[in-house]
Amino acid sequence: MVYCGKPSKGCQNCRERKIKCDQARPGCGQCAKLQKECPGYRNLLDLAFRNESDSVIKKAKARAKFSRETAASQTVIKPQTTKNPSHVSTPASDVSADSYETSRSSGRTPSSFSSSDSVDSPALSSFAMVPSMGQRGTTFFVNNFVAQQSWPSQGHFSFLIDICRRDGLDDWLLHGMTAVGLACQANSTKSSQLMVQARREYMAALRATNKALRSPDATKDSTVVTIMVLSIFETVTGKKEGSIKAWADHLNGAASLIKLRGDSQLQTQVGYSIFLQITSHYMIACMQREVALPEDLAKLRTDAIKQLNGSVPATPLLTAVDQFTAFRAAIKSGTLSSPEDILREGLSVDGMFASVFSNVEREWLYETVYTNADPEIIYNGRYDIYHDYWVSQLWNAVRGCRLLLNEKLRAQLLDGFASVPPLFISEEYTALFQITTQTILQMRDEILYSVPQHIGYVTRKPFSRPSGSVSTIPTKNSTVSSPPDSSSPPSILNWKPRNGPVTAAAAYFLQWPLFVSGLTRITTPEVRAITIERLRYLAEVMGMQQSHALADYLTDMIPNLDMTKPGFPSKRPHFGQSF
Repeated sequence: MVYCGKPSKGCQNCRERKIKCDQARPGCGQCAKLQKECPGYRNLLDLAFRNESDSVIKKAKARAKFSRETAASQTVIKPQTTKNPSHVSTPASDVSADSYETSRSSGRTPSSFSSSDSVDSPALSSFAMVPSMGQRGTTFFVNNFVAQQSWPSQGHFSFLIDICRRDGLDDWLLHGMTAVGLACQANSTKSSQLMVQARREYMAALRATNKALRSPDATKDSTVVTIMVLSIFETVTGKKEGSIKAWADHLNGAASLIKLRGDSQLQTQVGYSIFLQITSHYMIACMQREVALPEDLAKLRTDAIKQLNGSVPATPLLTAVDQFTAFRAAIKSGTLSSPEDILREGLSVDGMFASVFSNVEREWLYETVYTNADPEIIYNGRYDIYHDYWVSQLWNAVRGCRLLLNEKLRAQLLDGFASVPPLFISEEYTALFQITTQTILQMRDEILYSVPQHIGYVTRKPFSRPSGSVSTIPTKNSTVSSPPDSSSPPSILNWKPRNGPVTAAAAYFLQWPLFVSGLTRITTPEVRAITIERLRYLAEVMGMQQSHALADYLTDMIPNLDMTKPGFPSKRPHFGQSF
């Protein structure tokens, strides 16, 4: 409502003739002289305040349209081609301000996302002069976890694009996305106000999800995805070990739902992608607890992996992860107990991991750069350049598994050497012991070499070969790097990304490989301190607060353990119980 000032009290005829009206009743004297019917007088209260909403909206739309047309006339948009035709982005102009405002009030979002929907894009800047807090959170989540990358990479939740186009976004999923986005921003800006709102959105998502679970919506794509989104919230906000259990609890809940969804979920691309993502995360918990994947899920996962394109690393990687999880579970349960059988099976699985990237296109490989610059960022004078953090995290998944596997093999060899009488007395086993030790150190170092890619230090694609760099294609028999300089470099905690904030997903995918690299017993205290500092960086600068819990474990628990014993520490962060 707009106050319009003091209105004229005269009748319409007098106002049109611009003469003084005597306001007589029932008609004025001026109209009587002209022998005209007096139209009467207006309601002065209604005139003092007028509803200008429609007018303001119309003017705002006109200004927004003019701004878009002006920007379009000044900008030449080049068509973007991708190697993979399935990765087609939607123009930002397809997401209008009207559709966002309407959908936001009704619990829905626009019917499309794309990598062009960044914070500064016309699509989002036209929502309002100042975006609401909820809009900021949702936009951040889309930019960091949904927006498609260039081939061969993809957004972590890229299938949300198809869900949104098909169904819109249900309230529970929208609240979850907003909660994660606001929490990430709250951590990076140290804003308590944003964190309070993030937790409100999180609670709203929990309430809406619990309601959906008691309805026919329980097995909808959006319900399952929401639970995974809420697990990310625990990663972003949890500083204590309890957050790891909360993460595992969400994961168990999502796994229970995909069991209920059965074979039918593999018949759609969205359902198929959701299934692979959830079971891959669930494998982490199974691997840590040394238990097998439940039989019904294992069967579904085998069927799903068969549908993958065998030319990409995902197929051999997922197959190797499944074999490794079964290997650890068999040892834990006693099904696999013979030392010779353990070594033979373990070496077979290690060979599967080593060959994951043996026959891939150039985009999957990385370039190695040697430098003496920036010792606070660069470990041991080397860092690796990947296509992006998505490719890097796949390499690190292989490294983390190989590190765990070779620790198990090395521990088995040490037990055999120490037994009475000794089990392994031939030179073959001595050489194998050296190989497993070298592999552990190599995997640990290569994880540390990937850190610059994830924190925004790398600003170019691999193999562009600027002066002073050396490009190498990694091989199975790469040499182990020498120990780092004993002098203390500047702290990484004081370093800021060169090109502004880095995507939160890059930190999300780095924390667990870093943690695993710090767990190995043959890591020196100096290298473990470097690992801990990088975990602190992920928490304090990049906003992944759960990295504090992992760093605390490496700081508090490892020094109190007997490091002369083989294998990984038996007490590790709690992953919860299987469903």
